[in-house]
Amino acid sequence: SGSAAPPVMLGSTVSGTTFSWTASSQNGITGFSASGTGNTIPGQVMYDTSSSAGSVVYVVTPSAAGCVGAPVNYILTVNPLPKISPIAPQTICSGSTSSAVVPNSNISGTTFSWTAYAGNNLSGYSYTGTGIIPAQTISNNGTGSDSVVYTITPVLNGCQGPSVKFVILVNASPLVNLPANQSICSGASSTPVILGSNSNGATFSWTASAPANISGYLASGIGNIPAQTISNTGTSTGNVTYAITASTNGCGSVSQNYEITVNSSPVANVTPVSGTMCDGATTNISLSSNLNGTAFSWTANASAGITGAANGTGSSIQQTLLNSSPNVQTVTYVVTPVANYCAGQPDTFLVSVNPGINIQFSPSMQSICSGQNTVPVSINASATGVIFSWISQSNGISGVATSGTDSIPIQTLVNNTGTADTADYIVTANFAGCIGVKAVYQVVVNSAPQIILPADQTICAGTASSSILLSSSTPGTTFSWTGTSPNGVTGYLANGTGATIPAQTLNDTSAMNGSVLYTITPSVGGCIGPTANYTIHVNSSLTINHITPQNICSGSNSQQVILSANMQGVSFSWTASSSGNLTGFVTAGTGNIPAQTIFNNANSLDSVVYTISASASGCSGSPLNYVLFVNPVPLVNTAAGQIICGETNSALVNITS
Repeated sequence: SGSAAPPVMLGSTVSGTTFSWTASSQNGITGFSASGTGNTIPGQVMYDTSSSAGSVVYVVTPSAAGCVGAPVNYILTVNPLPKISPIAPQTICSGSTSSAVVPNSNISGTTFSWTAYAGNNLSGYSYTGTGIIPAQTISNNGTGSDSVVYTITPVLNGCQGPSVKFVILVNASPLVNLPANQSICSGASSTPVILGSNSNGATFSWTASAPANISGYLASGIGNIPAQTISNTGTSTGNVTYAITASTNGCGSVSQNYEITVNSSPVANVTPVSGTMCDGATTNISLSSNLNGTAFSWTANASAGITGAANGTGSSIQQTLLNSSPNVQTVTYVVTPVANYCAGQPDTFLVSVNPGINIQFSPSMQSICSGQNTVPVSINASATGVIFSWISQSNGISGVATSGTDSIPIQTLVNNTGTADTADYIVTANFAGCIGVKAVYQVVVNSAPQIILPADQTICAGTASSSILLSSSTPGTTFSWTGTSPNGVTGYLANGTGATIPAQTLNDTSAMNGSVLYTITPSVGGCIGPTANYTIHVNSSLTINHITPQNICSGSNSQQVILSANMQGVSFSWTASSSGNLTGFVTAGTGNIPAQTIFNNANSLDSVVYTISASASGCSGSPLNYVLFVNPVPLVNTAAGQIICGETNSALVNITS
């Protein structure tokens, strides 16, 4: 049906035969020519609109030479074209399975073939087939709807009916686009969660779940997830999990999870909770929390007079607090715990600091001489209600009270150590159980200084004495002194001060040894010690008594020379010298100069010079020269003898020596 029949060529065994024909159909075939002539029944497009095969009967009558032959029937069968019954389109979601499609036709026995095409985003469908279009799981990897179009062709008795399009609309499954998960602190508000999808027009629904210690969250909802104030009463981090599904065109997405992490809020535990401490003591405050890994910071607010309080961080507060005021003062610490970047509720606690005790003495100190009385000492402090007690350290000083309370009484203190020393009174102040910083009150007791002298010295008159160095076992001792001579020594200093009596040239013109007596007085710190005497012994000046020179003849004996001086106990020594013409004299000796036989071998007067030295008590006088003159013995020079005649005069004889 609907296709052109091939032309029918007519022929006869009789030459020249012509043909005529008529056509008729008993079952509704259309499109054929009802009659015609010629050797050919032309091809014609015929239609059979029924559901069964029909036919056109051609009655062909041949004629030749006026003779009409017997009609012949030619039957042309026209098969109807099969038609496919309408197929409703299907709509599925990506990943879902379509329903199987069984094509139907208005004519039984019809067979079907089909092909399919679709966009590049679809997969999972069959491209070709015959008969039933099977159920298929088709996926849409795009972001919108897409279709698989099936072209179904019916075939019956070799006749192909009109193709029919069958469409499976595959809606893409939307994806949920989520922002990054968030983390909040317990009791804080979350940030709204804005949901998105790869599919336009997607709608969202969600449910939420969390551990029992998490509260404040919405259990379910549609659209975006709103801000919520969520609390975590546990000791560890908890999560609220939102299972989110997107829908587009009735297709839901795979559920995706979004998490809000809710960190527990740490709770600060302060040990001790509060307390009172002494001035200068160190706090020992331990900080802990219900959560591991908690960090702590604090601020310190100190009242007037408190120093040492400061803001800080750590697990303990160790601060040395000083209170310079006369009253109890406080420090308020506010501790903030932080764990997992979450700050807990601040905890406030108070530390009371007793006042510092500034001990005051009146008088502030004393300095006395050994054997004197102290003055009473009053003890006070800036704070009221302070109790004082004291003990002492005598340090070698006698008369020191060993202990007491409140004031320090009058005492007679004696220091025989030879040096200035102190009696120390260690005072302890007690305020409300707080022992203040100890203070020491000192009484300086100057010892009576003792003089340390070198040995007395002895000098010769007219010579310089040695410097006299004065010292004492008592540091800081000063000295004053006076000098006297009971026996006429001159040249000494009558008085002076200082640690040295200087060298002096002393003279004694008497025949007796003299001396100079120095009386020395030491003092230190206003304290005068006992005097001491120092003596310089001065031996008198020594003078050798004059000796009358002697005059002797060569070869004769000199007289013994008795040596003497202006004082007794003198020792003498002497040496002798001459020009070289004299012999027989003693060249040196001690004591008196003995008698000697001395010869003058010259022809002129010569002398022996004796240099006499004298000493007594280690002192030497001025040397004295004694001269012994030795005259030569004259000799007669012998003249030549004369021979004369008698009664003649001899020559004059000159006699020489």
